[in-house]
Amino acid sequence: MLTAKSSDIRITGLETLQKDVLKGAQADERGIRILQSVLYAVWRCSTSKDLVQTISEALKRIRHEGQLAVSVEIPFAGDCKSNPLTPHTEFFVKAHIGVDSSMLAELKKDVQISTTQHRYSDFGTYQSKIQKSLPKGHPPFPPKKLFGSREAAFVEERRCALQEWLQKALAINAVLADDATAKFLGFP
Repeated sequence: MLTAKSSDIRITGLETLQKDVLKGAQADERGIRILQSVLYAVWRCSTSKDLVQTISEALKRIRHEGQLAVSVEIPFAGDCKSNPLTPHTEFFVKAHIGVDSSMLAELKKDVQISTTQHRYSDFGTYQSKIQKSLPKGHPPFPPKKLFGSREAAFVEERRCALQEWLQKALAINAVLADDATAKFLGFP
């Protein structure tokens, strides 16, 4: 239960649930995932530094243990013209916290979303950081293109390829547990 108290948010029952899960109790999977989404929402909205730190540590622990449910999509890409000397395309990455791909369609409107924007080169940097965690046979990283990389058809093709690559990478627990993933997707 979430209750507001003196500009802070208290989560009651969380410690009991955490202790039960750590003892090996089988928790309702859907409840755990919704709880992850709630924790993320509180982490993003709270003004209490102590609460943010506590939730951040809990989400990190869940992620490091390979238990964080995340579903990602790259719904669109757009031209970034903030610097006319270096126009580029940015891909908008949505990470749905507490929901895996099998639950996404059903719960999409009710879950917390981390939205980040990345250039193709950001994806390349991220890929190099997690490369050691990717198994042999993982789909190759979408290739670089020297000319025509901002044409609409190519941008759409690249968006789809990056989304597929990212979804398959995040299905690997070692990749999801990596701190580079949290930084790339914008969560603890």
